[in-house]
Amino acid sequence: MYPWLTDIQSQLIRLLKNGRLHHATLLQGEKGIGADVLANELAKSILCLGDKAPCNECKSCLLVDADSHPDLHIIQTEKTQIGVDLIRSGIEKVNKTAQLSGNKVVLINHIDRMTESASNAFLKTLEEPTQDTYMVMSSSAANRILPTILSRCEKHQLRMPSVKQSIEYIEAKGLPIPDEITLKAYQNSPLSYIQGLDDEGFNFTDFNQDWRHFIHSKTETSYELSEKWKEKAEDVVNWLFTIISAQITDMLATNNQGIISLLDWQQTELNNAKRKVQQVGVNKSVVLGHLFSSFRQHQNQSLE
Repeated sequence: MYPWLTDIQSQLIRLLKNGRLHHATLLQGEKGIGADVLANELAKSILCLGDKAPCNECKSCLLVDADSHPDLHIIQTEKTQIGVDLIRSGIEKVNKTAQLSGNKVVLINHIDRMTESASNAFLKTLEEPTQDTYMVMSSSAANRILPTILSRCEKHQLRMPSVKQSIEYIEAKGLPIPDEITLKAYQNSPLSYIQGLDDEGFNFTDFNQDWRHFIHSKTETSYELSEKWKEKAEDVVNWLFTIISAQITDMLATNNQGIISLLDWQQTELNNAKRKVQQVGVNKSVVLGHLFSSFRQHQNQSLE
Protein backbone atom coordinates (compact mmCIF):
# COMPACT_ATOMS: atom_id res chain seq x y z
CA MET A 1 0.00 0.00 0.00
CA TYR A 2 1.19 3.52 -0.76
CA PRO A 3 2.58 5.24 2.37
CA TRP A 4 0.10 8.12 2.20
CA LEU A 5 -2.87 5.73 2.24
CA THR A 6 -1.86 3.43 5.11
CA ASP A 7 -3.78 5.43 7.74
CA ILE A 8 -7.09 5.35 5.85
CA GLN A 9 -6.54 1.67 5.05
CA SER A 10 -6.13 0.92 8.78
CA GLN A 11 -9.28 2.93 9.53
CA LEU A 12 -11.32 0.97 6.99
CA ILE A 13 -10.05 -2.38 8.30
CA ARG A 14 -10.98 -1.38 11.86
CA LEU A 15 -14.50 -0.61 10.67
CA LEU A 16 -14.62 -4.00 8.95
CA LYS A 17 -13.38 -5.91 12.01
CA ASN A 18 -15.86 -4.11 14.25
CA GLY A 19 -18.76 -4.90 11.91
CA ARG A 20 -19.25 -1.22 11.11
CA LEU A 21 -18.07 -1.05 7.50
CA HIS A 22 -20.83 0.40 5.37
CA HIS A 23 -22.22 -1.85 2.65
CA ALA A 24 -21.42 0.89 0.10
CA THR A 25 -18.00 2.50 0.53
CA LEU A 26 -16.89 5.26 -1.83
CA LEU A 27 -13.23 6.28 -1.88
CA GLN A 28 -12.85 9.80 -3.26
CA GLY A 29 -9.61 11.44 -4.27
CA GLU A 30 -7.77 13.32 -6.96
CA LYS A 31 -6.50 11.51 -10.03
CA GLY A 32 -3.21 9.80 -9.24
CA ILE A 33 -3.80 9.29 -5.53
CA GLY A 34 -4.06 5.50 -5.77
CA ALA A 35 -7.73 5.10 -4.86
CA ASP A 36 -8.12 2.08 -7.14
CA VAL A 37 -5.31 0.24 -5.33
CA LEU A 38 -6.87 1.03 -1.96
CA ALA A 39 -10.28 -0.14 -3.22
CA ASN A 40 -8.78 -3.44 -4.35
CA GLU A 41 -7.07 -3.92 -0.98
CA LEU A 42 -10.33 -3.21 0.84
CA ALA A 43 -12.15 -5.75 -1.32
CA LYS A 44 -9.44 -8.30 -0.53
CA SER A 45 -9.78 -7.54 3.19
CA ILE A 46 -13.55 -8.06 3.12
CA LEU A 47 -13.07 -11.49 1.54
CA CYS A 48 -9.99 -12.48 3.58
CA LEU A 49 -10.24 -15.70 5.63
CA GLY A 50 -7.29 -14.91 7.88
CA ASP A 51 -7.16 -13.16 11.23
CA LYS A 52 -5.31 -10.14 9.87
CA ALA A 53 -6.97 -8.65 6.81
CA PRO A 54 -5.66 -8.77 4.24
CA CYS A 55 -3.36 -11.61 5.26
CA ASN A 56 -2.18 -12.16 1.66
CA GLU A 57 -1.72 -15.85 2.48
CA CYS A 58 -5.17 -17.45 2.72
CA LYS A 59 -6.94 -19.08 -0.21
CA SER A 60 -9.21 -16.07 -0.61
CA CYS A 61 -6.38 -13.52 -0.80
CA LEU A 62 -4.48 -15.66 -3.29
CA LEU A 63 -7.57 -15.97 -5.48
CA VAL A 64 -8.05 -12.19 -5.41
CA ASP A 65 -4.43 -11.73 -6.48
CA ALA A 66 -5.02 -14.22 -9.28
CA ASP A 67 -8.15 -12.37 -10.44
CA SER A 68 -10.21 -15.55 -9.95
CA HIS A 69 -12.10 -15.10 -6.68
CA PRO A 70 -15.69 -16.35 -7.21
CA ASP A 71 -17.18 -13.77 -4.81
CA LEU A 72 -15.32 -10.71 -6.13
CA HIS A 73 -17.12 -9.11 -9.06
CA ILE A 74 -15.09 -6.36 -10.71
CA ILE A 75 -17.02 -4.06 -13.02
CA GLN A 76 -14.64 -2.45 -15.50
CA THR A 77 -14.42 -1.55 -19.16
CA GLU A 78 -11.90 -0.26 -21.69
CA LYS A 79 -14.53 2.19 -22.92
CA THR A 80 -14.99 5.72 -21.64
CA GLN A 81 -18.29 4.82 -19.97
CA ILE A 82 -19.62 1.98 -17.82
CA GLY A 83 -22.83 0.78 -19.44
CA VAL A 84 -25.98 -0.67 -17.94
CA ASP A 85 -25.27 -4.22 -19.17
CA LEU A 86 -22.07 -4.40 -17.12
CA ILE A 87 -23.89 -3.18 -14.02
CA ARG A 88 -26.75 -5.64 -14.46
CA SER A 89 -24.28 -8.49 -14.94
CA GLY A 90 -22.49 -7.59 -11.70
CA ILE A 91 -25.76 -7.27 -9.79
CA GLU A 92 -26.93 -10.66 -11.03
CA LYS A 93 -23.75 -12.30 -9.71
CA VAL A 94 -23.99 -10.86 -6.18
CA ASN A 95 -27.61 -11.96 -5.91
CA LYS A 96 -26.30 -15.53 -5.79
CA THR A 97 -24.97 -17.31 -2.68
CA ALA A 98 -21.33 -16.68 -1.77
CA GLN A 99 -19.08 -19.59 -2.70
CA LEU A 100 -16.10 -19.10 -0.42
CA SER A 101 -15.84 -16.54 2.37
CA GLY A 102 -19.47 -15.73 3.04
CA ASN A 103 -19.06 -12.17 1.85
CA LYS A 104 -19.51 -10.89 -1.69
CA VAL A 105 -17.94 -7.77 -3.14
CA VAL A 106 -18.73 -5.61 -6.15
CA LEU A 107 -15.68 -3.51 -7.02
CA ILE A 108 -16.16 -0.48 -9.29
CA ASN A 109 -13.28 1.89 -9.93
CA HIS A 110 -14.09 5.16 -11.72
CA ILE A 111 -17.76 4.88 -10.75
CA ASP A 112 -18.22 8.39 -12.17
CA ARG A 113 -18.02 6.83 -15.64
CA MET A 114 -21.38 5.09 -15.25
CA THR A 115 -24.05 6.13 -17.73
CA GLU A 116 -27.33 7.43 -16.37
CA SER A 117 -29.12 4.15 -17.08
CA ALA A 118 -26.28 2.20 -15.41
CA SER A 119 -26.46 4.50 -12.39
CA ASN A 120 -30.20 3.98 -12.06
CA ALA A 121 -29.78 0.20 -12.26
CA PHE A 122 -27.03 0.31 -9.63
CA LEU A 123 -29.12 2.51 -7.38
CA LYS A 124 -31.58 -0.32 -6.76
CA THR A 125 -28.79 -2.52 -5.40
CA LEU A 126 -27.57 0.28 -3.14
CA GLU A 127 -31.08 0.71 -1.74
CA GLU A 128 -31.73 -2.99 -1.20
CA PRO A 129 -28.39 -4.83 -0.90
CA THR A 130 -28.39 -8.60 -0.51
CA GLN A 131 -27.03 -10.02 2.73
CA ASP A 132 -23.24 -9.94 3.21
CA THR A 133 -22.79 -7.93 0.01
CA TYR A 134 -20.41 -4.98 -0.11
CA MET A 135 -19.99 -2.36 -2.82
CA VAL A 136 -16.50 -0.84 -2.93
CA MET A 137 -16.14 2.12 -5.28
CA SER A 138 -13.57 4.76 -6.17
CA SER A 139 -13.80 8.06 -8.02
CA SER A 140 -11.70 11.07 -8.92
CA ALA A 141 -14.74 13.03 -10.13
CA ALA A 142 -17.50 12.73 -7.55
CA ASN A 143 -19.32 15.68 -9.15
CA ARG A 144 -20.27 13.36 -12.03
CA ILE A 145 -21.96 10.82 -9.75
CA LEU A 146 -25.73 10.95 -9.27
CA PRO A 147 -26.61 12.65 -5.96
CA THR A 148 -28.94 9.75 -5.16
CA ILE A 149 -25.99 7.35 -5.34
CA LEU A 150 -23.73 9.63 -3.30
CA SER A 151 -26.35 9.90 -0.56
CA ARG A 152 -26.41 6.11 -0.13
CA CYS A 153 -22.64 5.69 0.19
CA GLU A 154 -20.27 6.19 3.07
CA LYS A 155 -17.72 8.54 1.59
CA HIS A 156 -14.04 8.61 2.51
CA GLN A 157 -11.97 11.51 1.20
CA LEU A 158 -8.39 10.58 0.36
CA ARG A 159 -5.62 13.15 0.70
CA MET A 160 -2.74 13.62 -1.67
CA PRO A 161 0.70 12.95 -0.18
CA SER A 162 2.72 15.88 1.09
CA VAL A 163 5.60 17.15 -1.03
CA LYS A 164 7.97 15.37 1.36
CA GLN A 165 6.12 12.05 1.00
CA SER A 166 6.05 12.40 -2.78
CA ILE A 167 9.76 13.16 -3.05
CA GLU A 168 10.62 10.27 -0.71
CA TYR A 169 8.51 7.87 -2.77
CA ILE A 170 10.05 9.00 -6.07
CA GLU A 171 13.55 8.92 -4.59
CA ALA A 172 13.00 5.37 -3.26
CA LYS A 173 12.15 4.32 -6.82
CA GLY A 174 15.49 5.68 -8.00
CA LEU A 175 13.83 8.13 -10.39
CA PRO A 176 14.68 11.77 -11.24
CA ILE A 177 13.41 14.21 -8.61
CA PRO A 178 11.00 16.75 -10.17
CA ASP A 179 11.29 20.48 -9.66
CA GLU A 180 8.55 22.32 -7.76
CA ILE A 181 6.40 23.36 -10.72
CA THR A 182 6.53 19.88 -12.28
CA LEU A 183 5.35 18.19 -9.08
CA LYS A 184 2.59 20.81 -8.74
CA ALA A 185 1.51 20.09 -12.31
CA TYR A 186 0.85 16.52 -11.19
CA GLN A 187 -1.02 17.72 -8.04
CA ASN A 188 1.86 16.41 -5.89
CA SER A 189 1.05 12.89 -7.05
CA PRO A 190 4.21 10.78 -7.39
CA LEU A 191 2.16 8.18 -9.26
CA SER A 192 1.08 10.68 -11.93
CA TYR A 193 4.60 12.06 -12.16
CA ILE A 194 6.07 8.57 -12.65
CA GLN A 195 3.44 7.78 -15.27
CA GLY A 196 4.45 11.00 -17.03
CA LEU A 197 8.06 9.81 -17.18
CA ASP A 198 6.86 6.76 -19.08
CA ASP A 199 4.79 8.96 -21.40
CA GLU A 200 7.83 10.45 -23.12
CA GLY A 201 6.96 13.20 -25.55
CA PHE A 202 3.60 13.92 -23.97
CA ASN A 203 4.28 14.74 -20.34
CA PHE A 204 4.25 18.06 -18.49
CA THR A 205 7.88 18.91 -19.29
CA ASP A 206 7.22 18.40 -22.99
CA PHE A 207 4.05 20.50 -22.93
CA ASN A 208 5.74 23.28 -20.97
CA GLN A 209 8.44 23.47 -23.64
CA ASP A 210 5.84 23.51 -26.43
CA TRP A 211 3.85 26.18 -24.58
CA ARG A 212 6.87 28.45 -24.15
CA HIS A 213 7.67 28.07 -27.82
CA PHE A 214 4.07 28.88 -28.77
CA ILE A 215 3.77 32.06 -26.71
CA HIS A 216 7.06 33.38 -28.09
CA SER A 217 6.43 32.29 -31.68
CA LYS A 218 4.86 34.47 -34.34
CA THR A 219 4.39 31.61 -36.78
CA GLU A 220 3.10 28.61 -34.83
CA THR A 221 -0.70 28.47 -34.84
CA SER A 222 -3.01 27.44 -32.02
CA TYR A 223 -4.31 24.74 -34.36
CA GLU A 224 -0.89 23.08 -34.58
CA LEU A 225 -0.47 23.01 -30.82
CA SER A 226 -4.03 21.84 -30.14
CA GLU A 227 -3.80 19.02 -32.70
CA LYS A 228 -0.63 17.72 -31.09
CA TRP A 229 -2.06 17.76 -27.57
CA LYS A 230 -5.76 16.94 -28.10
CA GLU A 231 -5.40 13.40 -26.68
CA LYS A 232 -4.08 14.94 -23.46
CA ALA A 233 -6.63 17.75 -23.32
CA GLU A 234 -7.69 17.32 -19.68
CA ASP A 235 -4.08 17.16 -18.54
CA VAL A 236 -3.16 20.18 -20.66
CA VAL A 237 -5.84 22.34 -19.06
CA ASN A 238 -4.70 21.31 -15.58
CA TRP A 239 -1.06 21.91 -16.52
CA LEU A 240 -1.94 25.39 -17.76
CA PHE A 241 -3.50 26.16 -14.39
CA THR A 242 -0.13 25.35 -12.81
CA ILE A 243 1.86 27.35 -15.39
CA ILE A 244 -0.39 30.42 -15.17
CA SER A 245 -0.52 30.25 -11.35
CA ALA A 246 3.30 30.29 -11.26
CA GLN A 247 3.28 33.25 -13.63
CA ILE A 248 0.82 35.10 -11.40
CA THR A 249 3.02 34.44 -8.37
CA ASP A 250 6.00 35.95 -10.20
CA MET A 251 3.90 38.96 -11.19
CA LEU A 252 2.86 39.50 -7.57
CA ALA A 253 6.51 39.63 -6.56
CA THR A 254 7.22 42.37 -9.11
CA ASN A 255 3.92 44.28 -8.72
CA ASN A 256 3.16 43.68 -12.39
CA GLN A 257 0.07 45.63 -13.45
CA GLY A 258 -1.18 42.87 -15.78
CA ILE A 259 -1.97 40.50 -12.96
CA ILE A 260 -5.71 41.27 -12.81
CA SER A 261 -6.32 40.61 -16.48
CA LEU A 262 -4.32 37.36 -16.30
CA LEU A 263 -6.30 36.26 -13.25
CA ASP A 264 -9.49 37.00 -15.13
CA TRP A 265 -8.29 34.92 -18.10
CA GLN A 266 -7.41 32.04 -15.81
CA GLN A 267 -10.77 32.10 -14.05
CA THR A 268 -12.88 32.42 -17.20
CA GLU A 269 -11.12 30.76 -20.13
CA LEU A 270 -9.35 27.99 -18.22
CA ASN A 271 -12.39 27.08 -16.14
CA ASN A 272 -14.58 27.00 -19.25
CA ALA A 273 -12.07 24.77 -21.02
CA LYS A 274 -11.83 22.46 -18.01
CA ARG A 275 -15.59 21.97 -18.02
CA LYS A 276 -15.76 21.39 -21.78
CA VAL A 277 -12.94 18.83 -22.11
CA GLN A 278 -14.69 16.63 -19.54
CA GLN A 279 -17.80 16.35 -21.71
CA VAL A 280 -18.33 13.14 -23.65
CA GLY A 281 -18.03 13.55 -27.42
CA VAL A 282 -16.58 17.06 -27.37
CA ASN A 283 -13.98 17.99 -30.00
CA LYS A 284 -11.01 18.52 -27.70
CA SER A 285 -8.81 19.94 -30.42
CA VAL A 286 -11.33 22.75 -30.95
CA VAL A 287 -11.54 23.44 -27.20
CA LEU A 288 -7.76 23.64 -26.88
CA GLY A 289 -7.47 25.70 -30.07
CA HIS A 290 -9.86 28.29 -28.68
CA LEU A 291 -8.04 28.30 -25.35
CA PHE A 292 -4.63 28.85 -26.94
CA SER A 293 -5.97 31.54 -29.29
CA SER A 294 -7.60 33.39 -26.41
CA PHE A 295 -4.32 33.43 -24.49
CA ARG A 296 -2.44 34.78 -27.50
CA GLN A 297 -5.11 37.48 -27.85
CA HIS A 298 -4.76 38.31 -24.14
CA GLN A 299 -1.01 38.41 -24.56
CA ASN A 300 -1.22 40.82 -27.51
CA GLN A 301 -3.63 43.11 -25.64
CA SER A 302 -1.25 43.22 -22.69
CA LEU A 303 1.57 44.41 -24.95
CA GLU A 304 -0.46 47.29 -26.40
